[in-house]
Amino acid sequence: MKRIDLTQFDGALKGPWKFFVRPEYVNAVVQAKYGRTVAEVWSAIRHPTVQQAEANARLIAAGPTLVDALREAYAEIDRLTGVTTA
Repeated sequence: MKRIDLTQFDGALKGPWKFFVRPEYVNAVVQAKYGRTVAEVWSAIRHPTVQQAEANARLIAAGPTLVDALREAYAEIDRLTGVTTA
């Protein structure tokens, strides 16, 4: 399986990110430290739901944690297989 190039995420705001739902707008907002807005998530379907906006926001908010976990996993795979990186 081809690895994801994690350098494409260099420079992104550091996590953890959090989110909150705005049911009156049927959307959710993802924020980094100090309340800096990272994304506003709107449902892209004809009849949007708050649940879909929340699920999408939860996925986006998990981004920094997922990237860090994948970096660690790649490093462990490399260690176990004897691969060295320059």
